[in-house]
Amino acid sequence: MKKKCLLLALFASINLMVQPQVTDHLPIIPNRVLLPYNRMIQPAGIQVFFGDESLENHSLDAALSPDGKWLAVEERYSIVFISTTDNKVKFIFANNNQPDLQGGMNTYSGIIWYSGNGIPEVYWSTIGQNKRSFVVSAKWNGIKAEFSRKFEYKAAPKTDMALPNEILITKESSKDYLYVVLNGNNKVIKQDLISGDTIWVADPGVAPYGLTLASGKLYVTNWAGRHPETDDKEVAGVPWGLARVNNTAGGATREGSVTVIDPVNGKIIKEIVVGLHPNEITSAKTGKFVYVTNSNSDNVSVINTAKDEISETISVRLQPGINPFFGDSPNGLCLSPDGKLLYVANGMDNAVAVIQLGKNATAKASKTESRVTGFIPTGAYPSAISILNSGYLYVCNLEAIGVRLGLTDKNTTNQVYNSHHMLASISVIIFSAKG
Repeated sequence: MKKKCLLLALFASINLMVQPQVTDHLPIIPNRVLLPYNRMIQPAGIQVFFGDESLENHSLDAALSPDGKWLAVEERYSIVFISTTDNKVKFIFANNNQPDLQGGMNTYSGIIWYSGNGIPEVYWSTIGQNKRSFVVSAKWNGIKAEFSRKFEYKAAPKTDMALPNEILITKESSKDYLYVVLNGNNKVIKQDLISGDTIWVADPGVAPYGLTLASGKLYVTNWAGRHPETDDKEVAGVPWGLARVNNTAGGATREGSVTVIDPVNGKIIKEIVVGLHPNEITSAKTGKFVYVTNSNSDNVSVINTAKDEISETISVRLQPGINPFFGDSPNGLCLSPDGKLLYVANGMDNAVAVIQLGKNATAKASKTESRVTGFIPTGAYPSAISILNSGYLYVCNLEAIGVRLGLTDKNTTNQVYNSHHMLASISVIIFSAKG
């Protein structure tokens, strides 16, 4: 597609600013914002800002509560609860509330809701003191959060930390189970949610990251693909072992993969080679298709779960006709309620790509091939997307509007600026609920 609109007509672009809850002096943001690296953004919808001005703030990942009333945002040092009724921050639960997590940081992805015991809880992945790795939870009563549970994961030999990322909670045969990807250990672990007992541990590949369940199988993305063969000469050491690399391309990893695992016993069913640096993964409600963002290939792999083969590869490049360079960096993604549209967060484009899915990517399509129909402008570096059936997209903006706040320093009367010193934000965008 040679020309792509910057904003679909069905989206509202009302550039309003929601006052943050933890800071009293924010810059007045005009419709257009100049980022510190000399790029302009003009985010669609409402921007909800939050964060501690004394820290590095990032909106990493988010999840909607089962009743749709709350958005829980995984910020670097906290969990932020936003009401979807008025799109305002109602409560910020800091990791420092728990002694083992003081001074620690949340991982890039991994937050879900759970209400199996009748009390809504949020579970997320984090790193605590002394690089200890945890999945923790907090109970939510609609007013405030209260620390609840903690699962710890030890670093494997010769690794720095276990580094949990994405998590799932499922009910199987009347029991609840927790699945955790351990990026630093090259493992996926299944546990009994109540007792914490380990059911099995699997080794899916190099640097696993995302996971989803579909068609009775577990699908796991591996940033650096499959483990190298014993006679492979093009390998390089990474903190967690060896990875397949391309020496002619500067030693970068040469593949990414998705591993299919039997959730009952943890046995590997199949390894599927996809694009480079596969990140987020999600599945259709029917379970017939799985979608993967390949961040270093600027595309999305669609996997047909009946065959466990790639049925389509969809480019999400912005203006490829005039821009031959890679670097759109697709990350988070989600499906529209009717399963006909796929929304993809293109980090470096500061936009969400909107894909009309074809017959090779959904059972509900009328056309054969999928196609990008447009891009929705967001804040700086969108990282995750949640969708509310009433007609709202919630987009995590990793860098919000960039560095704006100055720090005071005892050695000078001038304000000091740091490239990591920024607030976090969520874009709230009205959309059409029909694909």
